[in-house]
Amino acid sequence: MPRALLAFFIAALAACDGGVGAMDADVSAVDAGEDGAVDLYVPTALAAIEHLSTTDQEFGTDVVAAVQIYGELTGAPRASEVADSLRTRLPTSELERYPGLLDLPLPPLSPSTLEGMRPSDSPVDPFDDLGDDRASRCLEELFTCAPTVECLDFVRLDHRWGYVLTHQAVWLLFAEWTGCATEIDVDERRHTFAVNLVEAMRVDPRATDLAFERIALIGHLGFADAIDPAWLDAITSAQEPDGCLPLGRGEPCHPHPTAVAVWALAHAP
Repeated sequence: MPRALLAFFIAALAACDGGVGAMDADVSAVDAGEDGAVDLYVPTALAAIEHLSTTDQEFGTDVVAAVQIYGELTGAPRASEVADSLRTRLPTSELERYPGLLDLPLPPLSPSTLEGMRPSDSPVDPFDDLGDDRASRCLEELFTCAPTVECLDFVRLDHRWGYVLTHQAVWLLFAEWTGCATEIDVDERRHTFAVNLVEAMRVDPRATDLAFERIALIGHLGFADAIDPAWLDAITSAQEPDGCLPLGRGEPCHPHPTAVAVWALAHAP
């Protein structure tokens, strides 16, 4: 690990309750490379998790799930502890929105490749939102295992970008995690979504809330090998000294981008 990064990590943790001691086991458990260096992205992720453990900002189930996923994929005990603590702070309305989600294992889909696939030929539009509420409403339907025709049509849409594309991908993961039977071809959809997510990152690699979502979903759809290390480096570069991540350059920090960045870093090589 570069000495400057190590110094930053130690300083950031020393300022937090629990400090370095609370996470020594997490860092030491990480496999080191041939030069004995701790993985570059672990300090970034753990500093973000420590920030979330003390945040006084409002957050939702998405934040808890992202930290929980990091713990599941990396075996970091601190991530699991923080996820459990954050869960106790969620309002009942938020838990009822996605009932049972946080009691499920949230694994990625099986590894696959995008070799030979081409992205949509429509221009990448980071501001694509379809002008409706299906991106959020359709996620909630899966917890009744009764997706409507309207929402199935939403997931079948091609040539979408922005938060529409990331929420289509989240819908696919929710369907798999909940075990709900749908008429959707999961393998076809995950490849289509992933190749478009990669294209969107190629065109718009800025370190933003949306970019962190894209990276996390590329990995969780089963295509971690398609993640460019430069995208992960951008997360580290964008992190504030207290561990949080901003919504975008010049914008304030928020629990959502901080947590989704943690999820993205769970797929670091």
